[in-house]
Amino acid sequence: MGNLFKNITMALGIITVVFGGYYLYIERSKASLETANAEQVLQERLANTSVFITYSQELNKINLDLSLFEDQRFRSLRLYTEPIEEQATGRNNPFSQANQ
Repeated sequence: MGNLFKNITMALGIITVVFGGYYLYIERSKASLETANAEQVLQERLANTSVFITYSQELNKINLDLSLFEDQRFRSLRLYTEPIEEQATGRNNPFSQANQ
């Protein structure tokens, strides 16, 4: 049993080292691809940020006159709608045959 156990342990150890090396190699390849794409993503984000800043500056220039909401005519407006009554929809059993 000693030699069999030693051989199995060595085989598992070699498999683990090979798998670990392969994993690290793949991760390094992914990291280099991500680094190449990172510059492009950064440039896109900077462009979007500059557009956002431009729009924000334009919106900050707008002054709204809120005196309309203080006017008595506006405050006297009332809502004259009626609530919609709940109605039953669908069937109790969607898999039963439809009545035609």
